Amino acid sequence: MAQRLHGLDLARFLAFSGMVLVNFDIVLRDPEFGAPWLVELLQGRAAALFVVLAGVSFAIGARGRSAKQISRRTLKRSAVLLAVGLANLAIFPADIIHYYAVYFVVALPFLFASTRAVLLACGALLIGQVVAILLFDYDAGWAWESLTYLDLWTVEGALRNLLFNGWHPVLPWVGFLLWGIFLSRFDLGSRKVQGHLIGLGLAVALMVEIASHFLVGAAGPDELSLLFETEPVPPMPLYMIAATGWATAAIGLCLWLCPSERGFAAVLSAGRQTLTLYIAQVILGMGTFEAAGWLMNLSGGAALLTSLSFILTLVTYAWLWQRYISTTGPLEILLRRLSG
Repeated sequence: MAQRLHGLDLARFLAFSGMVLVNFDIVLRDPEFGAPWLVELLQGRAAALFVVLAGVSFAIGARGRSAKQISRRTLKRSAVLLAVGLANLAIFPADIIHYYAVYFVVALPFLFASTRAVLLACGALLIGQVVAILLFDYDAGWAWESLTYLDLWTVEGALRNLLFNGWHPVLPWVGFLLWGIFLSRFDLGSRKVQGHLIGLGLAVALMVEIASHFLVGAAGPDELSLLFETEPVPPMPLYMIAATGWATAAIGLCLWLCPSERGFAAVLSAGRQTLTLYIAQVILGMGTFEAAGWLMNLSGGAALLTSLSFILTLVTYAWLWQRYISTTGPLEILLRRLSG
């Protein structure tokens, strides 16, 4: 059995924590207050890291299995994730789990494709997004002032949201999963590879972010400036490239920092239960905040402090669960049993 890459669990924990900070900021912060700089930095980047990591794990988990086994397992798992995600979507409109269900199915053929084909698909998704933006109305369905998707529960609205203009649409977000498949083909346990991931990831991310700043300034208020943005909505090519660079560097750094469990046991236990913790942030976290009357009623600093406190609570739970019950979270156990 291959040695577990503990750094991936650390990166998964950091990605999840970043998503909690962003999600709780959206639901807790009064719009009159600005978002803390840390939250602004993580917007669209934490979720991208989460998806890239899913691609890495997807590919690693497929090793040693036949195409038939992988396909059957993937389709079963996607069906379970779709059911869980749709149930969560009814409570939390920014749910990402139902997108995952489709990402895995779309990416399934690329587990068996050449590296060149994987990279070409990533590039095609970037071009395809620009073409889609030009051909279709990206604002369709959105009431941006309230961040509400008006026809989400109709067939047309659901498909539009899923494929084109939702929070994490398949076009082009599945590209992050494909990039994870690409990264999985390297020896991620190698210190040399980890150093390359850190250096190249940072270089690409910083160059794109700096180029975006100057290009947006040069384009001015014209709609052309949208093409050069690195904001996650809409996810234009420079955003996708920058977020991919940050994710690559983060994965390399986490692998380099965490060659073993020593010193990281608590957060690693949380990184192995992210499905359970993701649902917990919605059901327990946001449910509690709504009952307390905190929704869209806190300052940016108070929302951030609340988020960090909740993350600490989840880490404590995850460590106790792993120590006394199982190394696998409750929803992860259920997912495995249902998907075989």
